[in-house]
Amino acid sequence: MKETLTFTTGCAINADMYYLACSPDQHRMTDDVPHSVMCFYQHQTNDKWFYHEIPGCLVTSVAFVDPAPGAVREVFALSEQGEIERYSRLGSQMESISGAGLRGEDGSLGYLSRLKSVDGVLYACGFNGQVYQRTIQGWVHADAGLIQRGLDPAALILNDPVALLEQLSASAQSSRDLMDIHGSSQADLYVVGGDGFIAHFNGVRWQILAQQTAASLNAVFVRSADEVWIAGNRGTLLKGSATSGFTVLTRKGLPVDFHAIAPLGEDIYIGASDGLYTFRNNKLQKVRIAVVEDLSEVSSVEFKDGMLWVLSSKRLLRFDGVQWDVFEHPNNH
Repeated sequence: MKETLTFTTGCAINADMYYLACSPDQHRMTDDVPHSVMCFYQHQTNDKWFYHEIPGCLVTSVAFVDPAPGAVREVFALSEQGEIERYSRLGSQMESISGAGLRGEDGSLGYLSRLKSVDGVLYACGFNGQVYQRTIQGWVHADAGLIQRGLDPAALILNDPVALLEQLSASAQSSRDLMDIHGSSQADLYVVGGDGFIAHFNGVRWQILAQQTAASLNAVFVRSADEVWIAGNRGTLLKGSATSGFTVLTRKGLPVDFHAIAPLGEDIYIGASDGLYTFRNNKLQKVRIAVVEDLSEVSSVEFKDGMLWVLSSKRLLRFDGVQWDVFEHPNNH
């Protein structure tokens, strides 16, 4: 594999290991067929970078679940069509979520956007209110009250163009396109998405919360049952909970979009389209990293085992609270 790579999404495994999805740059420009390159960065090995490929899949999210004692360590990669690769030292295994993507058997519910581990359980979310949970029986719907299965073709008013347009417009405006999911437990889950959509699951049912902004919300981090952080487009940042409500801390203050959010001590780190920000003392600030001049498209920010991992489009960074380390894939030199 000689092509330069664009890093698209990733997750931390520990303080020295990171797993990420990449897109070959030449392939992106010349071929409509999706293709993902999955890389491990292992700081304590001589070669550092290891990879395998998943042809035909556009990976949108990856996740790591801490294994049970004695179990094999696995990482998971989710494609937009609902395919999931389980990868470990034993090799690759594929799973699939029935109905997800645009080629599902029960209605093509739409693309999936995010895969997250909550309390040791994997969840996936996506367009039209899709939420799935991985169980011993496989991937099952966990979206009662959220999911939208689209307009019934039999209900469309085909003989009245104006009424038909109104139906289609209303359906588009009410779509619940979920971009992220996180929680403090399986009985305290949040999803966020387009047009300021926020919903909370209390272990029994989903509750759609009051809209606080019209901005698309792209990332949610549940620090505790009482402290939830949400980031979105146009510099939007919210804090609160389903119980106390949410406060908009910043809104339309920047011409950039926020994609990821994670805490480090008292500071909140935010991955953005133009780099990395912190929110501290009620003030949003751009992070200046001396060894990197052109940090952009930060898609993932995660604190793991004492390290803050930051994934941008071309670089992987690690921060211990004092010093930044910057890792570049050898193909991108």
